[in-house]
Amino acid sequence: MAAALSSDASDLDRDGQISLWEMFVSAADQTENFYSEQSRLATEHALLDDNGDALGTPADFFRPGNRTRLSGGEPDGQRARRVFLKRSETEAALTAIQRQQRDQLETELEQLKSRKSEMNEDAYFLSLEQLMLKLGEIYRQPQTKNDR
Repeated sequence: MAAALSSDASDLDRDGQISLWEMFVSAADQTENFYSEQSRLATEHALLDDNGDALGTPADFFRPGNRTRLSGGEPDGQRARRVFLKRSETEAALTAIQRQQRDQLETELEQLKSRKSEMNEDAYFLSLEQLMLKLGEIYRQPQTKNDR
């Protein structure tokens, strides 16, 4: 995890900061690569559980193109994606209230994405646009030191 925190390659979404989720995925990938290169069999596999259901999600679930279904529960990672040990300048400029509003909107965005296949295309894109405009407003608002 420490190596993942200090590596720019761990910034998977290229936002200038590394989240706990990105550290988890990067560290798991580095561990898997080590065992593969050494022709060793890994006897333990990392799981992420950040939603409190006691059902961890393996790192390979988060790989692009993965079609693996979880055996139960909701996938983890939503909270870990919002925890940063070192914030970017943009993130550091947000107030605590703005971060809370942003986190709520991002949760709504994830919920909307999960319902996309059940929605009319126009309704989906209208809802998506409204959420994205609200997110944009948060980043345009001036920050005050009293709110941090």
